[in-house]
Amino acid sequence: MPEFSVIVPTFDRRDAVLRCLDALERQSLPPDRFEVLIADDGSRDGTREAVEARALTVPFALRVIACEHGGPATARNAAAALARGEWLAFTDSDAAAEPEWLERARARCDAGAEALAGDIAPTVGGSFRALDDRSSPIVSAANLFVRRAAFERLGGFDESYRELRWGIYFREDADLGFRLLESGARIEAAHNAVVRHAPSFSTTASCFAHARRYYLDSLLYRRHPRAYRSLIERKRIGPLTISRPAHYLSLLYTLVLTMLAACLARRAFGAALALAAAAFALQGPVLYRYQRRMWMDLARPARALALTVLPPHYLYWLIRGCLRHRTLGPLL
Repeated sequence: MPEFSVIVPTFDRRDAVLRCLDALERQSLPPDRFEVLIADDGSRDGTREAVEARALTVPFALRVIACEHGGPATARNAAAALARGEWLAFTDSDAAAEPEWLERARARCDAGAEALAGDIAPTVGGSFRALDDRSSPIVSAANLFVRRAAFERLGGFDESYRELRWGIYFREDADLGFRLLESGARIEAAHNAVVRHAPSFSTTASCFAHARRYYLDSLLYRRHPRAYRSLIERKRIGPLTISRPAHYLSLLYTLVLTMLAACLARRAFGAALALAAAAFALQGPVLYRYQRRMWMDLARPARALALTVLPPHYLYWLIRGCLRHRTLGPLL
């Protein structure tokens, strides 16, 4: 029996899945110690056929679990139900595990924890989590290990963290992490078990799609208000630990932008100039997460102009979610 069942959900990412399998084929852990399950979430690009062909050549056991399209949580649960390993190792189809990923996780598996949260790094340089507060493990399904017994005891990922009509899937991994903690399970950080993730915000559309996902923050808040307040998007800036700084900057930025529009309508150009400068200063930290720079990219003027309305776009979807789930918690 394998020790690890690596579960990779995917939807119309055939080439990315094959690169993910390339990385898994380079694992230092012997191939008879793990299996790989590709949870195909209704792909239409030949993903299933490509993975089935690849299964004939890889040294580890590789299976495709075909699912009707229902989002990554549904796909992961379908694969987990058929997994044979003691540990479920979750990653994404557009991520590449470093060669020691499974072996380093295995070194931590006997410490009594029921889950391990690995690190996520970009495929090229930098860090996705440069400012994250690491005093508590950050649970992300892009790099997460859970004992199969604990996963089954909790019922797996909650599949309600989705809105199929808008293609929104978010926070099901945070929900699982909160339920693990609430059940008394111990989650440990495994910083040396690393996967490298493809850039998430390479296009303007992907930035706006990411902001739209915060529609589901209100659902997470309703179910875990205390954990949401204390653990979601905690950042360390010097000696300070701040929860959701991008949220509060977006609120302030949108307020300044509204005041700027009002001043322009009244032709109060002096005040408008001061407000424009304030908006420019506030936008920098908000956009850093999307473009890793504190100023507009003037070499791409269309993108720079579009990103000026990204914080209000984020707030629109957050408020819409709050109305849908009948809570104002994430706004405060």
